[in-house]
Amino acid sequence: MKEKLTGKQAIGAIAGSVVIVLCLVYGSLFFYRTIQEKRASDGRYIIQAIVQKSRSNEVMETQHLAELLGLSSDEPTNVYAFDTKEAERILHGYGCFKKIKIRTIAPAILSVDYELRQPVAIVTDYENRAMDRVGHLFPLLPFFTMKSLPEFYLGTNDRAHRLLAFEVFDFACESPCEIKRIDVSQAFSRSATREIVVSMKYEGREFLLRLPVVSFRERIMDFFRLIAQLHQLRVSSYPHVVDLRVEQLALMK
Repeated sequence: MKEKLTGKQAIGAIAGSVVIVLCLVYGSLFFYRTIQEKRASDGRYIIQAIVQKSRSNEVMETQHLAELLGLSSDEPTNVYAFDTKEAERILHGYGCFKKIKIRTIAPAILSVDYELRQPVAIVTDYENRAMDRVGHLFPLLPFFTMKSLPEFYLGTNDRAHRLLAFEVFDFACESPCEIKRIDVSQAFSRSATREIVVSMKYEGREFLLRLPVVSFRERIMDFFRLIAQLHQLRVSSYPHVVDLRVEQLALMK
């Protein structure tokens, strides 16, 4: 039969086990840190390339992405000294990245997987600001190439103005016209001058529509019918400004 350990012997055995475990842990940590320090000073692990994967239609220039990440050939960065989580935080701070995942690939590659927000309109209330479908504002340049985007002038960046601008845009785009600008800055004015102003290109001509807020859909359709009637009359010139704020009345000039 095995002899039972006395209390002192049991305590001694436990203490010995703890010491052994601690030695193994600290030894492993020391070995890991030593390896990391050697790698951090090894020129073979200097970041040499960025491999990027965009889940959007837009792809950023690699040089610009490197600048955003603080990488420069003048100041080489070691793969093992590069903080991927901090880099992700920095890129998220620019506002134009919807998703971002950065990882290092030994010996000298940085992998950047991202999804950019999709600009739907340029918000002219601010300088160099675009807006996506959910109303998030972010810088357009230098992250995106210049696009033929409509302009939204909101007057104030609240949910009501954003939703109205998108409602007008979506409805107008159901017809073969090109929206240039939508101004909803006076749509919720307390004065009697409530209106939506829409600049569009239709059948090769530029038009500016002044619309009521509540019935803008009906008035837009009235505009298309009006242009069709002018076609039938074979008029020599077309109006530029069409005021449709009063029902069944179109003021043209």
